[in-house]
Amino acid sequence: MTTESSSTISNEELMATINSVQKSIEDLLELQRSTVVTIEVEEEETDNDEDDEEYENGIRNQIGFPNKYELDLISKLTGNVYTSTDWTMVPFMASNNLVDYGLRRWHPSSMLQLASTAVGRPLLVDHDMANSYAAKGFIVDAKVVRERTVEDRIIDGGGHRGYNQEIIQNEGYIWLFLNVAIPTGSDTAKTLNDRIHNDCSTGSKLDKPIFICPDCSAKYNRDVSFYENRKDSKGAIVYTCDHLIPSPWMLDMCNAEGVDVTAFNFSRYCTLGGERHELLEHSICNRGALPAASCLRS
Repeated sequence: MTTESSSTISNEELMATINSVQKSIEDLLELQRSTVVTIEVEEEETDNDEDDEEYENGIRNQIGFPNKYELDLISKLTGNVYTSTDWTMVPFMASNNLVDYGLRRWHPSSMLQLASTAVGRPLLVDHDMANSYAAKGFIVDAKVVRERTVEDRIIDGGGHRGYNQEIIQNEGYIWLFLNVAIPTGSDTAKTLNDRIHNDCSTGSKLDKPIFICPDCSAKYNRDVSFYENRKDSKGAIVYTCDHLIPSPWMLDMCNAEGVDVTAFNFSRYCTLGGERHELLEHSICNRGALPAASCLRS
């Protein structure tokens, strides 16, 4: 994932943003915009759509030509009428709430905000946003999916099994489904179908970001920013969190120099939230920041 963020905010604004992000996942699902469909997948749930093998639990699970519903979505976005063979539908597990290679992860509210801004955004290659002709297709549908049963390959992604297991236990596995329309016969449709291209990454903009410490959040049973602070009776600034935001580069440098990492009191990872999270584009790439982000192939 690639993300732009806005400038530093005041402590008052920070606390207001933190309070808004502290809502439970259930409350967020009720308050989300009507354009977002959230699917709860239970362990015992099976495919009930016998007429369409390309769909399971309400989402497309493999590359193929659009059905009537998808073709209607394409027509509404383009204003044109097409036959089903004009387009190829490519579904993606585009993002999730697990820890990425950079020891960052999205807050559940950020996932909902991504979905609410996704439809109509372009599919690019390698986040080439400066090139208008780099668009290869566009997003026609977006959903947020929450599951309790998760494949080991996803839990193990990035070598963060322990962190990811804890997240799934507390929140469930929350991931962003994107359904992309690509012109049939294009080079991009062929390379995705042949699995030459497979992995993906979202490009987004996070307004008034907050960096949440998982360790202090667990301690206080609420979302706690690394920068949350208050003034004591003497007017001195006291920080709620005493951890540093970790990064693979910093940890590698400590190990390379033989420095005791524990002396710096790094948190385990960092959760990213914010006032608004907008999806700008979705890209196919050789490897994204999230290990599980890829094309769905049932």
